[in-house]
Amino acid sequence: MMHEKKVIDADMTSRIYDGKAQLDQNRDLLLGEHYNRMIVSTDFPTEGSNTFAGMEEIQNAAESTLQESYLVGDSAMAYEMNNGFQKELDFVTFLTVIAVFVVVLFTFRSLFSSAILVAVIQGAVFITTAIVALQGYSVNYIALILVQCILMGATIDYGILLICNYVEDRRGLERMEALTNAMNRSVKTILTSSLILIVSCLSITFLMTQKIIAQTCTIIACGAAMSVIMVLFVLPAILYLTDKIIVQHRGK
Repeated sequence: MMHEKKVIDADMTSRIYDGKAQLDQNRDLLLGEHYNRMIVSTDFPTEGSNTFAGMEEIQNAAESTLQESYLVGDSAMAYEMNNGFQKELDFVTFLTVIAVFVVVLFTFRSLFSSAILVAVIQGAVFITTAIVALQGYSVNYIALILVQCILMGATIDYGILLICNYVEDRRGLERMEALTNAMNRSVKTILTSSLILIVSCLSITFLMTQKIIAQTCTIIACGAAMSVIMVLFVLPAILYLTDKIIVQHRGK
């Protein structure tokens, strides 16, 4: 008598039980006592205009259909950060300007000189951001916020050095002579410090594989270069035109 071969052997039975256990486990992950989870897969990138538009449609559909809903995931996080980016950037800008202004004011003891320094460096930050926007580069918002803080703290020293040298030389020289002498005394230090910052950031940009870090270093390098341009070309003109106010406030 021939023995019939079992259709489901022990190995297949074990696989079936394992599969059932996985299904039960996944079911527990999706169905909860108070909340259920829905997984939505799309062909959109992690972030971008199309992704944000899709996330907005999903959120609107969830709000109109469900009593309570929450979006989670990388795209949902990017969408939420994008919605609050402008407010956060404005707050960081305001906080950075006030903090740097107070520190510089404590050093110079002059509202006018402190305001000039902050305005020049903040102008360099705005120009850098505008150039990035006009070029159409896709930049992570974290990079812009970090650049805002780092550039204000790192490059304002260039302006402080130039103004200090100018005020010191102005005690015994005329405006143009004092400005020329202050530029000659300051330019070497400014270029040395700024080139170290720029080269260091660009080195990280070319070597780093993380996109956010590379973007941040690139913008810092561009912002530092723009700050040097503003300090060496714009700030001297402001000092020359506002000489009486600056010298008076410094107690000439």
